[in-house]
Parts: sequence; structure tokens; C-alpha cells
Amino acid sequence: MRTSSLRPHTFHSSAEHSRHPAWRNNFSPRERHQLIDEDHDARMHVFKIIAGILMTGLVLGSVVIWLL
Repeated sequence: MRTSSLRPHTFHSSAEHSRHPAWRNNFSPRERHQLIDEDHDARMHVFKIIAGILMTGLVLGSVVIWLL
């Protein structure tokens, strides 16, 4: 699912910030969409790596159990 915004920060910061930070206006709509797409691609890449590791572990575990 693609996101339609950059969403607010999820970490706690002691500095006050407005609801619509000024830095967000530094990007054109095309650049914002490119950032969102790159973020989505990176998240999917990490998901595929984790899923691959999990499947490898399940296969190896089932082979070990089958051999016992």
C-alpha cells in the first residue's frame, strides 16, 4: 500500500516543532513522491530479506526434524 504523505516523525524530540514543518515545503511534489516511493521500496526490500531468512530457518528446521 502506498502512502500519500510523509507522516510525522515517530521519535520524541525536546525541540518544539509546528504541525507543518518548513522543511517539507523545500520539496516539489515530484520529489516528495520520489521520497515516498524510495521509502516504500526500501521497506519492501527489508521485508523480503526478513521473509527469506525466516523461510530458510523453517526449511532447515524441518530438514533437521525429518532427519531425526
